[in-house]
Amino acid sequence: MATTLYFNYTYYTAPTVSQRVVTGDWYTHLYGGTTAWYAQVLSTSRGSTASTSSRGSAVGPTPGVEAGIYAGSPLLWISQPLSADLTVSGSITFNMRAYESSMSANMAINCRILKMVATTNAVSEVYKTVRSTELGTSEAANNWSETPGSSFSFNRGDRIVLAAFFDDGGGNQSSGYTGYFYFNGPTAAASGDSYVTFTETFSFESEPAGTTVYPTGTSAGIDPGSATELEAWTSRGGGVETAVTDTANGPISAKQVTTDTTSDTLVEWYTKPLEAVTLSGAVLVNARVAESSTAANSTLRCEIAICDIDGSNPVAWGMGGAGTDTTNNNYIELTTSQVAAQFWVSGDDLSITHGQRIRIRFFIDDVFGHYTSTIYNMASGYSVTVYYAGSAGATGDTYLTFPITLTEHEVSGGGDDLMPYFGGGYYPS
Repeated sequence: MATTLYFNYTYYTAPTVSQRVVTGDWYTHLYGGTTAWYAQVLSTSRGSTASTSSRGSAVGPTPGVEAGIYAGSPLLWISQPLSADLTVSGSITFNMRAYESSMSANMAINCRILKMVATTNAVSEVYKTVRSTELGTSEAANNWSETPGSSFSFNRGDRIVLAAFFDDGGGNQSSGYTGYFYFNGPTAAASGDSYVTFTETFSFESEPAGTTVYPTGTSAGIDPGSATELEAWTSRGGGVETAVTDTANGPISAKQVTTDTTSDTLVEWYTKPLEAVTLSGAVLVNARVAESSTAANSTLRCEIAICDIDGSNPVAWGMGGAGTDTTNNNYIELTTSQVAAQFWVSGDDLSITHGQRIRIRFFIDDVFGHYTSTIYNMASGYSVTVYYAGSAGATGDTYLTFPITLTEHEVSGGGDDLMPYFGGGYYPS
């Protein structure tokens, strides 16, 4: 059974928690260099209201110009995390509703398929269509199929990303005209009914329903590096604590949160040593967070990794992020009120051997994927505060719900390979 994905528009429909995603990175576009971009939802359901995006034509021949808004910054349609590894090798059908402002524009609608990697959220191209049939001057369906010359693959937890673009059609493009792409239509074979159908059958992750862990202010009893290592486990902390981080002039690399802005000491959380289990699926992150000013242009990200009992040898499993600003349903930038940023972190199957821990890190980053046109890079002179170890549904109610049951590794003695040590953890006997 084939799988069809539709181009939705978050301006009309708030993305679900599983659909919220940020990367903190510029998008490498087709016509050279990098640019800001706007996150949209790639869904298995049609949208609610037909919408349009546009792009001015270029002087051809051109590698393509992406459809976008606000001076052409591209729209990227992003799926939920895949629930299993996927190899795409069969025919792909594209149905793209579009038109050009003049037959002198010589524009053809096309589609770029990209992969958002679960471990970093980095985006890279895996396939680009090559249709050269020129558009008409009124909205119509452009339907065609292509079979990739080489298969391409996604791992569990990765996200599929689509970007509509205009290539040369009926000759080289001419500048001074406009191409229009329609999407988010609610009705089959009508305005905005744009979609991509894959031969392969695949699905997306389900809501996690396993163990919930709470970042606390209690020491994790280990010291793997230059950070404050705290415990995250199944009981809430003893009272609200904060991790306050200075912003910086962007674009920046993701900046790990700190205990405070005076010492700038990094802070991270570790579970207790665990019984052997396989981490797979999606983790729900509920992080209570705020930025000191809307001028900070900041967002929140969370990385989950597996490490040895002493915190060494970390292996990244997944990265995710979102904001709290519901303006135009973007959920990308933080707000100045302390509320919950909710999003998923997903990853491929990764074995946890008994005694290993899960490490949790929060980061602040630039605002990319924002709906509005004026803010992207982080600005210095402000701060972001993560609140944790608080009560349910109140200040500091930060937690992570895993898709599996996490059980503390119990030391029974008599040949067990883990023994207690003075720091409060364990070491191999």
